[in-house]
Amino acid sequence: MEELLDQLINKAATEAEESHRLYIAALNGLAGIDIMQEKWAEAAEKYREVLRSAREHEGKIKTDTLQKLHTITNLVELIEAKHPGISPTMRDSELRSEAQSLKDYYMGKYFGGVTAAKEAVEPVTTLVENCYAGFVNEHSWYEEVITWVEAADQEKQIMKLVHDEMAQFYDVVSEKEFREIQQKYPNSRLVLYKIFEKLADLNKNRDAVTKEMKNLSETNPEEFLNKAIDCHLRVSTSSQKHKKKCRLCEVHDIIEIYENTLFHFVKGEIKGSKGPNRASVTSDERKELEKAGVFLYDEQKKGTWSDSEAERLLRGV
Repeated sequence: MEELLDQLINKAATEAEESHRLYIAALNGLAGIDIMQEKWAEAAEKYREVLRSAREHEGKIKTDTLQKLHTITNLVELIEAKHPGISPTMRDSELRSEAQSLKDYYMGKYFGGVTAAKEAVEPVTTLVENCYAGFVNEHSWYEEVITWVEAADQEKQIMKLVHDEMAQFYDVVSEKEFREIQQKYPNSRLVLYKIFEKLADLNKNRDAVTKEMKNLSETNPEEFLNKAIDCHLRVSTSSQKHKKKCRLCEVHDIIEIYENTLFHFVKGEIKGSKGPNRASVTSDERKELEKAGVFLYDEQKKGTWSDSEAERLLRGV
């Protein structure tokens, strides 16, 4: 019976917190409408009502830190703007420091998570770098294999292995498709060239990702925060849609280029998947939405993150 009562109490507390969260969100929304209508005093009163409710239920019902930070920050800006009709209170001088304390607390949780993730990834990075350094030689093993194959007159045998491997890679199901594979990889020297080409791209893109991620980690977030907000949240006009990307988007694109060389995946429809596949909207529907000021992100990557072409070629060799 006691366990049942505890469950009911926990459920009631959760529902109360959710109701309080919705109440504060509604007040903040109404205050925002008042600001747009230049009803400064009414907006300030609604923000003060949020703070009164938070103090009244302190210790009983949790108030979201981000909601409270939003309220205090906007209230401080209204007070400091000295709009007529806003009555001062005894706590007004403490609001700015309280907002900073909330910001530090809120961001501290995420900085702590980033620090913990960095500490966890550093030893793994060291292992990867040491392993990577062990494969850097003047002559690669696959080059030696190709050279030996030519000298031993084993060209047909190795090309059969390569063609079978790449037929699985491209999901070949007919003789015509298999002949296309044979034409694409006609001899071992071309296979070697493609391996060199793919691995060179892989190393170049890996170095680019490593460099950009290091630069981001060493850069003060405030230096790219505002541009990120403009890029991600303020896309209401066509001109904004096609403006220069923010730093985070640029790094994200570099990571995707690296993924393109590291893994094999497709965009849009997946061959062999069950059920119908179609884009979320057609090109005409997308244009209509953009005319109305609604912009959609590009089609997300789909697939199994399977072995890349270079990895399959190496496996065949």
